[in-house]
Amino acid sequence: MRILVIEDEQDIRSWMVERLSEFSEFEIVGEAESVSSAFSLIVSQKPYAIFSDIKLIGGDLFMLLKNCLLYTSDAADERSSV
Repeated sequence: MRILVIEDEQDIRSWMVERLSEFSEFEIVGEAESVSSAFSLIVSQKPYAIFSDIKLIGGDLFMLLKNCLLYTSDAADERSSV
């Protein structure tokens, strides 16, 4: 399962990655500390699951989710107009 870890505190993020890496079924596809870096990784890596803090550098998890929804909506609109 492709996993993305999003946490603004390096120590906690490293701990999360360590713990998740103990499970052979998890593949850590990226780590992010901010809304912008998380969004870029979500778009490029297409993780199956995300482990995230709520408060992030540059916003919060809800802002990130809203950006993802807008991105997928815009992408769907572009595909339907082709």
